Amino acid sequence: MRLGLLNIPARMIQIGQIPAPFSSVMITQDWRAVIWYVVLFIIYMATWYPFFKAYDKQLLAEGE
Repeated sequence: MRLGLLNIPARMIQIGQIPAPFSSVMITQDWRAVIWYVVLFIIYMATWYPFFKAYDKQLLAEGE
């Protein structure tokens, strides 16, 4: 945020029930928050997908 890629939130908003892409826009008042949400979600998925596949493979092996 300090690099100017997103607006810094100016006030505290309690929006725990709103889905993350929408709430990030509401908090930062910046549409680029959706882009950052998508980028960070892709990084998250790339990090955890190998663990998910290993667990899936383990469960399939136990079921046979």
